[in-house]
Amino acid sequence: MGKDLFRVLRYKWGSDFGSFISKKVVVVAGDVSDQNLGIKDKNTRRLMLEELDIIVHSAATTNLNERYDIEMETNTMGAFHVANFAKNCPKLEIVLHVSTAYVCGEAEGLIVEEPLILEKLKELQTHNCNKEEIESEMKSFGHARTMDFVVVNYGKGILTDFVGNLETILDAIPVDMVVNVMIVASMAHSKGLSQNLMYHIGSSMKNPFRITDLVDVMYYYFTKNPCVDKYGKPIVVTKKMNLFSTRLCTKLMIYLRACKYHIPHIFNQQLHKIAYLHFYVFCSAFANILFKHTLILLTFKCILNSFDVKNAENLGIITTRVADMDDRFNFDSKSINWTDYMMNVHFPGLMKQYSVKALSIGSKM
Repeated sequence: MGKDLFRVLRYKWGSDFGSFISKKVVVVAGDVSDQNLGIKDKNTRRLMLEELDIIVHSAATTNLNERYDIEMETNTMGAFHVANFAKNCPKLEIVLHVSTAYVCGEAEGLIVEEPLILEKLKELQTHNCNKEEIESEMKSFGHARTMDFVVVNYGKGILTDFVGNLETILDAIPVDMVVNVMIVASMAHSKGLSQNLMYHIGSSMKNPFRITDLVDVMYYYFTKNPCVDKYGKPIVVTKKMNLFSTRLCTKLMIYLRACKYHIPHIFNQQLHKIAYLHFYVFCSAFANILFKHTLILLTFKCILNSFDVKNAENLGIITTRVADMDDRFNFDSKSINWTDYMMNVHFPGLMKQYSVKALSIGSKM
């Protein structure tokens, strides 16, 4: 509770913050990848089953390079285990599951707010496929995706070129609005005010933030707020990130950048022939790391879809009829000024949160 995340609450409650939290929150260690949610103590598990009336599940791994078995156990089986746990809670009123937009895969067009139909799922059989083939195919569906990797490494002068469709919409949304819609949805369903089972909280339909907008804002931000290298010198951003539509162009540009950066050092030091071998190995490894991370984000940058938000809009209308539900619970993406939000909220927070080693692929060399 000493994290900066709780700074506002600590300021509001002052010296009473600790006692306030202790009355409201009970921490139970667990693991959603385990069938019993990793709750070892039987009495604790029994008490939770008897008393819980609301379950909010948002546990997931978002590591860009996570092992497939860990992703499967946490992101897929974790939801399954939570659902099974919930079935045994007699007082349960609501199960709120939070997932990313990209569970839809690479579907294009308008993604509607409709739950999966059980009868249709039965048609998805894997006849004549062994376990290894199924796992291999599932693994190809991709990893957790985020634009933060691109932002930080552009600011560090490492990632100057990237693959991406110029028309791609980054369906971003501030986490505050995600929390707001979770609170409002829970309230609405507990009072019987809504019967919808799925809500999209996004910006692609009403206030799209495109990859070209990200490129522009990154350039404006880092020209005004340059990163510094390990010697404390500012890393000057001289131009906007180049976007290429094919993997081949991106790979070629990455290799050229690697060569351009390291060739002068070879000649300045007047090294003998063996240095060229070291130079080749180093540049190859450097370029491969860059390209590997580019491919991880390739699908994310080329998705061409929008998410329907009619259910979420109706949920917003409901809040106007409920006491104490005011602008503090706003989740209307139209109210977001993307340039202002990125320049003054997201980017400063991102650069403060992550050190160079956390996201910079250059630190892995």
